[in-house]
Amino acid sequence: MATGQFRKVGNGLLAQADYKVSGMVSDSGPYEAVIVGHVEGTRMGQLLVQIPDWGGATADVVEGDRNALPASYASPFYGATYGTDSGKSPNTPYTSGQSYGMWMVPPDIGCKVLVTFVAGDISRCYWFACIYDSTSHHMVPGIARSAIDNGKSYLSPGDQIGSHISSDSVLPVAEYAPDADQAFNIEESLRYPHPGQTMTLIKQGLDRDPIRGAISSSSMRESPSNVYGISTPGRKATLVDQVAENPEAVYARTGGHQFVMDDGDKDGNDQLIRLRTASGHQILMNDKEHILYIASDTGNQWMEFSADGSINVYGVAGINMRSKGPINLHSDSAIDMNATSIKLNGTLGVSITSLGTFSASAMVSATVKSDGFLKLSALGSATLAAGAKLDVTSLGDANIVGTVLRLNSGKPSIPSPALPAIPENLPDVKYDGQRWVQNQHSLLSICKVVPAHEPWDRPQPKT
Repeated sequence: MATGQFRKVGNGLLAQADYKVSGMVSDSGPYEAVIVGHVEGTRMGQLLVQIPDWGGATADVVEGDRNALPASYASPFYGATYGTDSGKSPNTPYTSGQSYGMWMVPPDIGCKVLVTFVAGDISRCYWFACIYDSTSHHMVPGIARSAIDNGKSYLSPGDQIGSHISSDSVLPVAEYAPDADQAFNIEESLRYPHPGQTMTLIKQGLDRDPIRGAISSSSMRESPSNVYGISTPGRKATLVDQVAENPEAVYARTGGHQFVMDDGDKDGNDQLIRLRTASGHQILMNDKEHILYIASDTGNQWMEFSADGSINVYGVAGINMRSKGPINLHSDSAIDMNATSIKLNGTLGVSITSLGTFSASAMVSATVKSDGFLKLSALGSATLAAGAKLDVTSLGDANIVGTVLRLNSGKPSIPSPALPAIPENLPDVKYDGQRWVQNQHSLLSICKVVPAHEPWDRPQPKT
């Protein structure tokens, strides 16, 4: 039988082979096929494909053309639990059934897949695998940074994002540009920064961070690859059709979700697992840096379990906690609190105790007030002094008791001045209209470590 010949019943594209009719069926394959469209309406992951081995792919898809066929999706895993309680009402979750499985479709028009024909039946065409047929897979699976100069070398991004980029930016890049006047080399070819993902990192303040930002996890980083993972295509970069004559065709996307498992490069860097959404939400577990990092897509909230054993948390709008039970804060070292205003309120009581010294001071005024009893006591000596006027007033009885009472005698006691804790100058991060930048010694706080928006200048681990 000549390649591509098949017998069928009927004239339609989906006509089926029939064993009752004499003739031969098609070779079951598999065949390489080019995606020329998507079968709309069924929502079954079907592709419209052409098979070059059957006479070459053509630009036009014609009903009845044996090189333009609908191919159904053969998933690596799928199942359904059908309702078995037939005695119950038909309108229950137990009778409607449930489904589960793996769904990863469809590739874009122009991509290649492998197809096969079950028992040679032309109506039972399935696509079951995608083909890497070029070196355009640098972005799989991590939308990685450039391989040149640790990601700091790339083609000029143009005016759209160029003004937001600094000399030390480490950016995620797109695929090799064949028209960029350069000879292709896996390790030396410059690439354009990916516009959507680059602007996401700039917004988050991670565009200069090779650990939390653009990592090296590309399927082309080394051979054989130490990178494993999955990335989705991402949404279309435009709301309008990108190809007028073919609305299904796409040539620019914003970048998709990424799940990366990386055993590290030749130097052991980027040993990590990272789950990152297209907009920038991420969970990063980095074995080389010994950090667990969780951040939002805006960069306005993040949490990090650091290599030095500390837990750093940052929130622009606030950090709120509530518990129906007790909340315990304990430190074997110190608890420092710094704020414009601090309020403590206990419905049943507030207790502040110290096994050592206790100091309460204010630079402007201090008030100790009770609507009930007020007691000031000391097991040793006690001093009540004022640098100016001192009034002791009672609307009831006033009792002054002592073994000896002295009035206007002896040297007056000079009160010690109120000395608040001395704040330190810490680094902070501000937005300058183009990017987030560090401002050294711009934050006053009595706390030793104060997290900021990325890129936060993290304290160096103690050795």
